[in-house]
Amino acid sequence: MKTTIIRLFPKLLLLILFALHTHVSFCQKKTQVTVNLAPVMTSKRLTVSIDNGVSEKKITPVIINNTFTIEKNYYGRCATITFSYPDSTEINGVPCFSFWVSDTPATIDFYQTGDKRNNPLHNYKLTNVIALASIGQDAYSKHIEKENREVKNYYLTYRDSLDNPKYATIFEQKQTNVALKGLEYIKANVNSYLALFLFKHEYASSSRLPAKNLLQYFRTVFPDSLQQTFEGKEIVKRLNGCINTKKGGEAPDFTMKDTHSNTVTLSALKGKFVLLDFWASWCGPCRRLTPLLKAIREKYQEEKLTIIALSLDDDEQAFKAALEKDQPTWTQIFADDNLRNSYAIGSIPHLLLIDGRGMVVYNMEEENDYDIKKLEKLLQETIAKM
Repeated sequence: MKTTIIRLFPKLLLLILFALHTHVSFCQKKTQVTVNLAPVMTSKRLTVSIDNGVSEKKITPVIINNTFTIEKNYYGRCATITFSYPDSTEINGVPCFSFWVSDTPATIDFYQTGDKRNNPLHNYKLTNVIALASIGQDAYSKHIEKENREVKNYYLTYRDSLDNPKYATIFEQKQTNVALKGLEYIKANVNSYLALFLFKHEYASSSRLPAKNLLQYFRTVFPDSLQQTFEGKEIVKRLNGCINTKKGGEAPDFTMKDTHSNTVTLSALKGKFVLLDFWASWCGPCRRLTPLLKAIREKYQEEKLTIIALSLDDDEQAFKAALEKDQPTWTQIFADDNLRNSYAIGSIPHLLLIDGRGMVVYNMEEENDYDIKKLEKLLQETIAKM
């Protein structure tokens, strides 16, 4: 019995350490994690990302002798590091392995066992790290496994018919069933930080269920102690962003500097239409929209339509290189994470058209208008007649 207590104590102490972060102020902290890869792993196939509590970003580690260190700032209770590694042993896609780390120096050791049927990321030894799989993430995945399997099977059977409203509706309902089933698990475990984490990542960042319904769910189901955390406030910000950026919503105001150091304030542009373009240098579809936006810029006077591009790049040099190559002729801003969350930007490219009252009259995602034909028609019906 004594040996068992000694064996469990470090993990218990670690859980307590992470729990204490709930009660600290929303200050910026820094994590330092040493990662040792299994010798069989190829660095080019490894993908690493870190969620700092505001946004999740890929990182390119410098790997020397199968070892690298991650040093990043984060907010909230902890940072989340996620690894994925395509492996021939996996039959259900590329798995992701997520870990929580705090501002206590930490180590993740991946190793290969004699059982080569396992992806190398399945095996690890942790120091001052919590694997999400061990505290409920795997249980959550198992809870929605049946519904997820139904979505996959339906897609494989009818993927060539999903442009038919009949099949598309059924497919959407099956996806909704996954979300509803997942919310059952979250409600049953709602006092845990993992439930807050799952809600933030699986629901607050998804358009599968109406944002208004999710916001009501969050405010009525989660305890106040979790609602008042940094992560809880980010959830509210993001869901409000989803609500406000739907057609008929009032676009969130912002003030930022453009690439020429001019101050750009959205509310100061009332009286004219404003087209917001969320993009990034690494986004091929975003870059392919540039000629279409150039045509729009040439067609409508600046006095009637202002175009503001907001880059979601992490690398400012890559952003500037893209501008040099594409030569856009409208306002360019290197945006920050707060703006991204207040506008609830998930996938890009993403365009929003705001009228002279500051109200959203077009949402690319809502319109499913990735060739912007509907946008061009709307501009022709409104601005061209002004």
